Amino acid sequence: KYGGADQQTFLEMLDKAIKENPTATIYIKTHTDVINGYKQGFITNNLNNNSVILFSDDINPISLLKHVNKVYVVTSHMGFEALLLGKEVITFGLPWYAGWGLTDDRHKNIKSLKHNNRRTEATITELFAASYILYCQYINPNTGKKGTIFDVINYLIKIKKLNNKLRGSVN
Repeated sequence: KYGGADQQTFLEMLDKAIKENPTATIYIKTHTDVINGYKQGFITNNLNNNSVILFSDDINPISLLKHVNKVYVVTSHMGFEALLLGKEVITFGLPWYAGWGLTDDRHKNIKSLKHNNRRTEATITELFAASYILYCQYINPNTGKKGTIFDVINYLIKIKKLNNKLRGSVN
């Protein structure tokens, strides 16, 4: 709703993806909220094309994005993750990262954002800084007090190393 989209928007996105990539296999990643029953999916019940594969498992988006060239989204944050990986991104809704000159924006209202001076051109580095450094507030996982993105990153690195060290198998 707040992304300026409805069921028709999702169906249009799928139709465009198929028509604009006639020889490609189209992979659809079901949103985590749909998988967990918090939202209704619009595309899962409308698949009738052999070149379309549905991923309904809760997988890491980066592991999927590494294998594609182009990403079609309505408002999904996966589009921003795709931009970070240098992928071409086509938007059909109004995600926060649309309208900055980095995406192919198909929503009819995106032009009004640009004409009202709400959007100018930005680099992916500027959008990353704005969203992950300037906008977000972090809590230092070690102290529970206000922290930075680097506190969280360092904590995750430490936890991953510990998990890998403790990982084992039953013979």
